[in-house]
Amino acid sequence: MIHVNERWEIDSDPRNYILLESHETVNRKTGKPTGKISTSTYGFYPSLSLALRAIVNQETLDMIGDGYISLREAVRRIEEIERKIFNSKLEDDGK
Repeated sequence: MIHVNERWEIDSDPRNYILLESHETVNRKTGKPTGKISTSTYGFYPSLSLALRAIVNQETLDMIGDGYISLREAVRRIEEIERKIFNSKLEDDGK
């Protein structure tokens, strides 16, 4: 399993790369966060590059949707995600 950041992980089975998203659960009655972290399947992808592209696309959409981020900051965050993925891959290959 590749741990990308606190939000994203990539797992695999014999046919797919599985993108997992972690999020804080919310109490249905009150609508307030419970403090517990849950992981759900975001999607299935035939290649690692498509799974990584999905992360970059969603992160970019989230940043733009927030409306307070500059293009430079978006590029910096995308590069940070890519660097973490690359470093994780190198660490796994070195074992």
